[in-house]
Amino acid sequence: MVQLDPGDWLPSHADYVRIRTEYENERGIRWTEEFSEVVRRKLAALSEDVIEEAHGGYLSGELDEKVLALIRRHSRIPPRADTLAEALTNPYVTVAEIADWLAAIPIALAAIDRKWSAQGMVDSAGELLSDLEPYFTGANDVLLEERVGWLYLHDRFRRRESQPLHVDVVQPLEALLSADPRFDAAERAYGEATNNLAQGNYGSAVSLTYSAVQEALQSLGAKGNDLSALFASAKDSGFLSNADSQLLQAIKNLLSWLTANRSARGNAHGASSATRADAQLALNTAASLMLRLMQFPSTET
Repeated sequence: MVQLDPGDWLPSHADYVRIRTEYENERGIRWTEEFSEVVRRKLAALSEDVIEEAHGGYLSGELDEKVLALIRRHSRIPPRADTLAEALTNPYVTVAEIADWLAAIPIALAAIDRKWSAQGMVDSAGELLSDLEPYFTGANDVLLEERVGWLYLHDRFRRRESQPLHVDVVQPLEALLSADPRFDAAERAYGEATNNLAQGNYGSAVSLTYSAVQEALQSLGAKGNDLSALFASAKDSGFLSNADSQLLQAIKNLLSWLTANRSARGNAHGASSATRADAQLALNTAASLMLRLMQFPSTET
């Protein structure tokens, strides 16, 4: 699926992102269990781009048949669609039914992969899952951008709350950022980093994770124009205690990595070479650091 740079966004999407950003800056990110019409349409387009074109079009029909068989046998809901495309475009198909369709895809795909591997139709086991990685990655981008509380994780369709990082880091961080007006700038940078990751602007996402940590440190009272100076200031000002010396050194090393990563892969100094993995790692690292830094003051006695 073609990703558009922010300057090329269609007016309807640009207006949506602006309004949502204003809302999230005031109230924080809110996740939903719903698959809106926009989500369904984007997933249908992604399926058409990736699944229906895979292996010369031979995979799509067999995948639909296998998924439908799984749903008929294991779902609590009688199917009202015979194909993934129909499930995503039929307005009468419920949210629960769509979740079942999406969850059945990697299970069915693994079964087809075993069959095709035994028949010599693929070169190696796992090839089909690998070939459809653009679908799973693209679907995760759509779900993240539209704030849907589901994702593909380890070849299964899971609720985000089943992902430890989401429960232990993302949700607490979002709550802290939205609860304290001091962190408005950090919240904006973190939200923009998340948006850019979902939209495929990986260099921007890397640069914005750096900005988010920088804004968080400044909001906590540290002084300086870069992460190294801010870290030193935070230590001198006392909200990073010497009792946490080992943790502090780890934080310093991570801040150094964020700085180097921004220079090497961000877009602050020109074109970016960042991949999705680079941006995801930078965002996860920044989120963990911000949460720990924001919790430091409350740990002091």
